[in-house]
Amino acid sequence: MADYEIDDHINNLIGEFFSNFEDDLDFLEQEILNLSEGNSDATVRAAYAKVHSIKGSAGALGLGFISTVCHIFEDYLSQIHQGISKSQSDFLLKFIDLLRDFNDVTQSESEPDIDDFKRRLSSLTASNLKQRFLVVQKTKSFTKRYRQILEGKNVELSTVKNGYEALGRVLQERFDVILCDAYLDLISGLELTKILKIVKCHNPYIKVILVTSNDDLTREKAGFPDYLVKKDIDYFSNIRKIFSALTEDIPSAGSAPAESSEMQPSSSPVTQIVPLKRLLCVDDDRLIQSLIKASVKGLNLTSFAQAFTAAEGFEKVQESDPELILLDYILPDKDGPEFMKELRTKMKLDIPVIFLTGKNSEEDRKLLMDLGAMAVIHKPFDPKVLAASLKSHWERYSDSQKQQRSA
Repeated sequence: MADYEIDDHINNLIGEFFSNFEDDLDFLEQEILNLSEGNSDATVRAAYAKVHSIKGSAGALGLGFISTVCHIFEDYLSQIHQGISKSQSDFLLKFIDLLRDFNDVTQSESEPDIDDFKRRLSSLTASNLKQRFLVVQKTKSFTKRYRQILEGKNVELSTVKNGYEALGRVLQERFDVILCDAYLDLISGLELTKILKIVKCHNPYIKVILVTSNDDLTREKAGFPDYLVKKDIDYFSNIRKIFSALTEDIPSAGSAPAESSEMQPSSSPVTQIVPLKRLLCVDDDRLIQSLIKASVKGLNLTSFAQAFTAAEGFEKVQESDPELILLDYILPDKDGPEFMKELRTKMKLDIPVIFLTGKNSEEDRKLLMDLGAMAVIHKPFDPKVLAASLKSHWERYSDSQKQQRSA
């Protein structure tokens, strides 16, 4: 399918989405009003299903702001176990009003001021006066235990299942605390910890709790999370103590951190980051190439080269002398692993390679990592997350190279 056909198809789907959006919001508003008159499981499920549907459609169509609002709305709905008060109903209805305003601007064919809408969303969530915890956890029993520990505290708990989704949420929303395992799917907790120190989040003072079963993992090796917790017999006791300290001492979003307490670890040292300057992307999909080009603008590269075939990729390697290669798994004339092998054996070049692939199994990832890939990034990807991930991978690679030279 040609680029313009893809664009036309996406635009048609976006038009269809907005043509139904007002009715969706009307339905959602009525369900919230029904909740304020008396809770029923059916009403909660209907409201949640509608928000979830809007979130999924908006995310797939690149309507990031709508998807973000629905993420937060979904979190609030998931915590409703009894009837809601009028003040709670009014609070939830403000999300719908915000979405209506966004829809009105979009339908008027004006360009929405996304930054202004994000500020309004941030003010709305802050007005709830709750600390926001994000837990990255696939095990429901652990999530249930965290909720029990936080019960009675003024905390809103959100959950995601992998590091990639967690980073997307943190970049789009305000969170006060994030708890994650050191070894997560897609983006590890170790990488996430480092990324959060170099990207701009809604709350620059977000606290990171990193969980590990590895006795050899130190705070330094882990990228200096605020807390490094061993998953052992005392795990939940230690988590309870940390949660208690954070819910008492944590600063509100946008304010400076409080003075260090006994439980507050020392600040991490400043490390010199060697920036990435020359990047080559080898991918035959022009839509993907355009997304990547837009994503890496914030990295301030001196050179961004593009190739759409393996043959063109080899030429660009010689012309642009890239420091890093983003490589598609499947190319028209040669697959990505073959390209990488020839790069190493025939051209005698040890340029680090990050694979882009739609193959999401652990076996496929292991195969590429065993070939010597720096990392594997899965399609589809969020451009904002991609840029932060590249920055983190490059920083880690630069650090390892520096250590090898000094050894």
